[in-house]
Amino acid sequence: MGKCSRFLLLVFLFFTVYLYSQQDGRQAHMVLDGYLDRDVIAAAELQLNALKVEVGGDLIIRVNSFAGDIHGVLELATKIYHLKVREGFHVIVYIQGRAVGPAAIFPFLADKLIVTPLVAWGDILHGVEDQIQSSTLQNTIVPFIDLEAKRGETLQHLVSAMIDPYYKLVYGQKGDREIKVEKNDQYRNDPLIINLKGMKSLNLVDEVLSDEEFQRNYVVEGAKEAQMSKASTMDKLNHRFQKYISYSEIDNNLIGYLHIGVDLPINQSTYIYVKFALEEFVRKRVRFVVLDLNTPGGEVVSALKIVDLLQKLDMQHHIPVVAFVHDWAVSAGAMLAYSCRFIGIEPNSLMGAAEPVHMGQGGEMISASEKVNSALRAEFSNLAMFYGRNPLIAEAMVDKDMVLVLRNHEVVRLRSESEVRTDGAHPDVVLVEKGKLLTLNAKQMMSYEVADFEVFPTSLMEITDRERAEKMWPAEKLLLFQQPYLAKIPNSIIIEYRDWRVGFFTFLSHPFVTSLLVVGLIIGFYIEINTPGFGVPGSIGIGCLALIMIASFASQAVHWIEVIILGVGLILLALELFVIPGFGITGILGIILTIVGLFSLLLPDMGRFNLFNLEVLHLVGSFFVERLVWLCGALIFSVIIIVILAKLFSHRYFRFSKLILKGEQESQQGYVSGVPREKLPQEGALGETLTPLRPSGKVHIGDNLFDVSTQGGFIEAHVTVEVVRVEGNQIIVRQLKVEE
Repeated sequence: MGKCSRFLLLVFLFFTVYLYSQQDGRQAHMVLDGYLDRDVIAAAELQLNALKVEVGGDLIIRVNSFAGDIHGVLELATKIYHLKVREGFHVIVYIQGRAVGPAAIFPFLADKLIVTPLVAWGDILHGVEDQIQSSTLQNTIVPFIDLEAKRGETLQHLVSAMIDPYYKLVYGQKGDREIKVEKNDQYRNDPLIINLKGMKSLNLVDEVLSDEEFQRNYVVEGAKEAQMSKASTMDKLNHRFQKYISYSEIDNNLIGYLHIGVDLPINQSTYIYVKFALEEFVRKRVRFVVLDLNTPGGEVVSALKIVDLLQKLDMQHHIPVVAFVHDWAVSAGAMLAYSCRFIGIEPNSLMGAAEPVHMGQGGEMISASEKVNSALRAEFSNLAMFYGRNPLIAEAMVDKDMVLVLRNHEVVRLRSESEVRTDGAHPDVVLVEKGKLLTLNAKQMMSYEVADFEVFPTSLMEITDRERAEKMWPAEKLLLFQQPYLAKIPNSIIIEYRDWRVGFFTFLSHPFVTSLLVVGLIIGFYIEINTPGFGVPGSIGIGCLALIMIASFASQAVHWIEVIILGVGLILLALELFVIPGFGITGILGIILTIVGLFSLLLPDMGRFNLFNLEVLHLVGSFFVERLVWLCGALIFSVIIIVILAKLFSHRYFRFSKLILKGEQESQQGYVSGVPREKLPQEGALGETLTPLRPSGKVHIGDNLFDVSTQGGFIEAHVTVEVVRVEGNQIIVRQLKVEE
């Protein structure tokens, strides 16, 4: 009986240990890496809900983040806390480099805290200072802390120090290893960020492990993993794809295709091509647009206008753009890539080197001024932040005076190269030196989260000549669609845009051609005004005006107000020339409005840029100056041609023959300037009105008919009037009353 009891006890212990080990082996992994945006939080919360059906196990949170959405992170942290308390999960936090900004909240939830040797933790309000009150944030985080744990009180002080700049670490006297967190209202510091030494001194660290050691010790082979947040880069990307790119399982999924290659530098022609293509894609309701880039760059203004089109397509029409960098996207090409929601690359892709330059007098390329450089740097920074990319990386592609290093897993900008840390256990990694522009290869673009995914070259079916002629082919024939999510889109069809109108309107929008049209318009109308009837010159003028308006409407965002201004100006000129005698305010106003209307039509997208913003003015000012020079040159040239024609053909026309009386009216031929003074009626003479006087009209006085005026009122016809006075040749009369 004793042996049987001992055997049963051993069996019981074996199954107890087995069941415990099975429960202990249950793991859920959360990887929070990079910018923690709403997309990441939403994905994490969805999968976090799935864990509520289970009880116990390890929730391992790997953190390597420097920024994020503070409110979203607080919501996620609160749900993790509830999972820990209610479902009995054991929370292990592994700081895999840095936990700065909102990500610094998660270590306060840890039952066990593990860090890498190169760790940085703190400054919870980094980048979100204006989004939440310090007191509110502190009151939300403190309940996450287990105050009964041995480090509970220290963590409570750390919350204050990582939020309030008046807290700091205070070290004990020599020989005293104790470190305290104290507040000093008289001295403001930066919010606390502590490294491994500080964390060890405060007894906060349970283990210090490398990535390989952590993987080996804490990730159970074949364990069930709940993919929360960025469980991997692919998981986050798939979630973003699912959010922004939808598709049909039954119908054809049309995908727009734009190609900007080395044979098509970024200029006005490229802008017209992209504009027409995107309008066509919107009409055909494509699922998304592929921007195939392999370009050395081009004009800044044209790139800015294309950026505007791409972002409006995404934000207004909800059609995202996926940029695919084939070989390189430098200068303005990098700007276009940054304006897309997704960026894909291949192993030999390059991106960067976007310093603005212009051509010197000798044909050499000269760097633009610091004002222009600063404006473009700000534009790159804004584009990068728009889709959650690091703005410092983008700025370094423009500004060769920047010094950028990787310090404690974070990209840091330095004022000079002397600030670079070259010694110690973890020296800075220099990303770009002063005097050089940042250009990233494929590995760096993925590492610094500039690119979202990478595809590798493989053999593809060739696009046939017939498919190119039809401008439509299966998406699987593009390398981009080797990306797993894009590859699974069923019935995906690429549609390409090509149209003769692009070349035609590109030709019309060239400054030289535009100037010729202006010259034809002015001279054609001038000759037509000075010749009888309507002939060829008038037709040429109308044709030039029509081409100017068609090109402006087709290739630019012309508003009706510009057409109205031009139309009103032309109408006022016509009234002044053909209806109103003389030349006065109507003609002057007509000339001004006509010139303003023409310039509004001929200066592409003048209203698109806020020229009162100094940065924008510095960036696009040279472009508008160049266009103004062409237009002013056209006006001056037109005036010179008119003067020459008037001199050579003065006896035939070119002297406003319809408006000015030719020849002279001499007294020998019977012409007189007015009625002789002796034949005018005397004061007091009576007469009868032949016409109503309002206030001028005709009156019979004696046997003669005179033009007269009243003293201000109206007098009806066939009424007796009296001459009041005679001023020069003007006769003033009044109506006689009945009693008179």
